[in-house]
Amino acid sequence: MAMSEQSREARVRRALRKIGWFGYALRKDRARSWSLDHLGGYMLVDLEYNFIVGGERYDWTLDDVEAWLAS
Repeated sequence: MAMSEQSREARVRRALRKIGWFGYALRKDRARSWSLDHLGGYMLVDLEYNFIVGGERYDWTLDDVEAWLAS
């Protein structure tokens, strides 16, 4: 049975909160239209140092975030 996009996102967010002292945050692109800086995906942010781990242009998918978690 395939998970819905929303439940996968919630599961990934829970896993990211458990990592490290401050953890990581998954940011979803909220732009209404596609542009060069907003590609409609996700960004991963380290909350302790406040820097972008991946998806600088919101170009990561949930698969990319799950792969990062697995590594």
